Amino acid sequence: MLPSLGGYITSDSGVDLARFGKIIARIGLVEYNIFRKRAIEARKFENYKREQEASSNGAPKPSAENHLGGESDSRDPGEELAKAAILAANEAVVAASGAEEVCLGKEGYKDRYYAHKLKEHDSTETRRDMVVEYTKGLLWVAHYYSQGVPSWEWYYPYHHAPFAADMVNLETVAPNFTLGKPITPLEQLMAVLPAASAHCVPAAYRPLMEAPHSPIADCYPRNFEMDPNGTPATLTWLWVARLPFIDAPRLSAALAEQAPYLTAEEQARNELCAAEVSVCEHHVVASEAVRKPAERNWVDIAGLALGGRVKAPVVLRSGGSGLAAIRYTYEPAPKGFHTSRLHPSFADVAEPLTWDQVVETVPKRQARLPLFDNEVEAMLNGKRPDGYGKGNGKGSDGGGRGDGKGNGKWSGGGGRGGGVTPPPAP
Repeated sequence: MLPSLGGYITSDSGVDLARFGKIIARIGLVEYNIFRKRAIEARKFENYKREQEASSNGAPKPSAENHLGGESDSRDPGEELAKAAILAANEAVVAASGAEEVCLGKEGYKDRYYAHKLKEHDSTETRRDMVVEYTKGLLWVAHYYSQGVPSWEWYYPYHHAPFAADMVNLETVAPNFTLGKPITPLEQLMAVLPAASAHCVPAAYRPLMEAPHSPIADCYPRNFEMDPNGTPATLTWLWVARLPFIDAPRLSAALAEQAPYLTAEEQARNELCAAEVSVCEHHVVASEAVRKPAERNWVDIAGLALGGRVKAPVVLRSGGSGLAAIRYTYEPAPKGFHTSRLHPSFADVAEPLTWDQVVETVPKRQARLPLFDNEVEAMLNGKRPDGYGKGNGKGSDGGGRGDGKGNGKWSGGGGRGGGVTPPPAP
């Protein structure tokens, strides 16, 4: 797709949303087919489980004594019963979650999904806002990993994501991030920990999490909705916890009232400090020319790949090696400086890879995608897939379908099966 995009989708911290929109549109073309195939696989797995359960009914379970000729099974019956009870409770949550009513593998899944996830807030405006905020999230992450935090205040205000097919007109999204200020370390803990982890925060803050009369008691609900979101009862860590979003100013105000009761050590722990960077004593930044003026003043190091500036060096000794490291208070550059040079003594340009070297890195087996071959072919050509990798139709002018085993016949670009038989040479 790269030639058709007119360039890369990212450059430093910037994202070309028009180019990214073309890629996400291709994914949207096959989104339904992906959901359909997942539904088929899920039904196959459920049928397999039922067959296994039916075949095991009435059959005695093998014990350690039967298998090894020794003592009986040492598993704790109480522990097994507890695990079974937890699994049964999780299965009840899955059954009551309404995921089966969404039916991602059937027509009309989008409306059912949004109605189920957004409930009374479902509307055309809300769906579009999900797309806008999700796109902002992509831009936030791209900027964060290349230039630093673009905003300490922004967050994605929904528990679920929009569909790829709805990610349209992305070039109209303007992030308009406001940098703001970070919350303190203890405020961060109070924002992410549940009440059951109150022992991890200072004693002065624990009543705010545990006491019913706390001004922020609603931020720490004991009971909240767990949405399996289509995942099975055994994968609870993938479930969506529909917790209330934290109101940061309200949280900060409540903590400020308790701050005087923090110990001196806790107050020091809660301070926002400058970043630090440690380098080996042989690094250019650790040279005497930098160390001396850096004791009191900032020293610009923008000429190096590190970028930014340093001051206030502290010599650290590593145990037993005899080598020293220098730790500096560090301020990053306003804009990141990217280079492939790891050190000035290294070559400026890496050796180009030969085609033979590239071929050697390619897996020898054909990659397996969660799509049928004709769907991939249509997607790469920017078309909506028609074939389903099933049936015995013969291809004709791109409209044929294979038999799902690579036996579809080609005629004028016709369809093929969902197997691994490659297309004929042009």
